[in-house]
Amino acid sequence: MAIYRPGEVNCGLCNEPTGIPIDDWAGPTREEGYGYVASVDPCVRCQVHSLGALDRCPDDCPDCAENDDAAP
Repeated sequence: MAIYRPGEVNCGLCNEPTGIPIDDWAGPTREEGYGYVASVDPCVRCQVHSLGALDRCPDDCPDCAENDDAAP
C-alpha cells in the first residue's frame, strides 16, 4: 500500500511518494481518488531499478550506492 502524503505526487508505478508537491510537478498526473494523485510516468528510482531505462539515480539512493560498493 502506498504511503499517501496530502498535496504530494506519488509514483504511478511503485506508488511511493516523490517528495514533490502537486503544484510543482512538471509532468502529467492522474487522480486516483480520495485526494491521491499519481504521476503518469514512473519516478526516477523506478526508471533505474525496475525498468532499467536509466543507469543511476541522481540522488543519494542507497540501492545505487550498494551497487557501487559491489562493483569490481
